[in-house]
Amino acid sequence: MVVGELNDPNDAAAIARKIIGSLAEPLVWLEHRLQTGCSIGIATHPGSATDPDSLIKQADSAMYAAKQTGRGHYNFYDESLGAKADLRLSLETKMRQAMREGNFELHYQPVVCSLNGSQLSGFEALIDARRSKSEEILKK
Repeated sequence: MVVGELNDPNDAAAIARKIIGSLAEPLVWLEHRLQTGCSIGIATHPGSATDPDSLIKQADSAMYAAKQTGRGHYNFYDESLGAKADLRLSLETKMRQAMREGNFELHYQPVVCSLNGSQLSGFEALIDARRSKSEEILKK
């Protein structure tokens, strides 16, 4: 959503609160009660963004930060969010490279419930990074 010519950034927060409140209301569709919600990222201009694409990226980073807080929140973009997004993207890229190169090993660990006489209740999947190559990749 693009909102033009707000006098104060707090006006954007007020709009975000109204949207969050409206989307939090349950919907009834074909006798089903549906619950929705949203998280909103706010980026303002003028700011550090110099073009529409950068402004959208900033709003996306702010939305991601709002999602970390939980559904039904909004967050304003600040410079630290851009650095966090860059770090997250870099780590994701490095992990994908390590996966492609076969630098992770999958192990299954049994989960035992001691309340039921040590009965097996499931398994956890654990990923182990092979020390040599994956450590090099992730350190870069």
